[in-house]
Amino acid sequence: LPTMGNSISVPVVAPLDIEAILKAEKEAKRTRVFLLRNAGLPICPRRLPQMKSLREVDLSSNRIVELPFELGELHKLRILNVSHNLLAQLPHSLGDCVVLKILNASS
Repeated sequence: LPTMGNSISVPVVAPLDIEAILKAEKEAKRTRVFLLRNAGLPICPRRLPQMKSLREVDLSSNRIVELPFELGELHKLRILNVSHNLLAQLPHSLGDCVVLKILNASS
């Protein structure tokens, strides 16, 4: 844990914000970009793989442990940022995202 002087800084996890997810989904329909960073998500939003027109997905700095196999069906996806999550592996289906140019899965 990061320290500041003699005190210890502990990150606070906010409760899941359903309104933020719905807002991100609505905005993504218009912009083709799904942004939901640092939202404390333990899982990938359920409807994300159904949003076939997405070009960019940013789910960085959450607590996601697994990505759904169906993400490989996002054939227009160019950028995927899932950095700073709890992922042990990525689904092999991401290889089906033939226009994917940027994948950030760093921890």
